[in-house]
Amino acid sequence: MGMTVMVLAAYLLAASSGNMAQDLRVLRSSAVREEVAEAAVRVAGSGNAAALRKLGDLLTSRAFLARLDETSEPQSAYSNLNQVLLALAAKPSLADQTQRRDERVALARESIVPNRTQQGIIAMVGRLVEGQVESDVALALAETIFDSQAPSWKTASPEARRAATELGRRLLARKDLPAALRTEIEATLRF
Repeated sequence: MGMTVMVLAAYLLAASSGNMAQDLRVLRSSAVREEVAEAAVRVAGSGNAAALRKLGDLLTSRAFLARLDETSEPQSAYSNLNQVLLALAAKPSLADQTQRRDERVALARESIVPNRTQQGIIAMVGRLVEGQVESDVALALAETIFDSQAPSWKTASPEARRAATELGRRLLARKDLPAALRTEIEATLRF
């Protein structure tokens, strides 16, 4: 099943089932990779801030990522994670202005920072920063990508590093960029 079809199917399932508690139970405990992947895509596309925060916590766990994808196989590693990222990008709750700003910023920090070297995450942040969110949320998103305390860019793919470089250059053109963040971005662009 193609990724787009999988994402659309997950949205339909999420809309019809509405059983977020069951999906969260599957995410926490299931050893069946297909179940975990489907539940993760449904949660990612749900827009439910509490569920997204729990998914974000799980995405920082190597054990969860190993249940989500066969990480030892380079050809298939992270294919389910990519589907989750597509679902997040298709319906980024970080742009939902009905949710409190502090919740959106906390969600960004919890879920994006550990995964900041993933090309899909960088692309999603880039789309959000381009005007879908308020200035302070956009700057918080930029901080998640260019935080010097986050995972090293040495582990990132060349494509992810190129995407981060492009995003960094766009951010450096912002007039509202705080000096500390400007310094972090400039340091990152030297990788």
